[in-house]
Amino acid sequence: MPRPNLISQIHELKYELRRSRLKVSEIPRLQADFDDLVQQACEEYHCSKAELLKAIAPDFGKWVKDERLPVIEKDL
Repeated sequence: MPRPNLISQIHELKYELRRSRLKVSEIPRLQADFDDLVQQACEEYHCSKAELLKAIAPDFGKWVKDERLPVIEKDL
């Protein structure tokens, strides 16, 4: 089953928030964008934030591989 674009966007922001070279000044904007997308997904899929994040967590590593990105060893 193809990954919904909204979930890909959430994964992308999660990945960006994990970057080691992330500037401190970038964090509030990225976190706000992440929170907004998660809220949008919760409304679309009729679930809580905890349920959504738990459901998509196993897909994050697959998304990283699909996008051919280096693995970042840091939990968000």
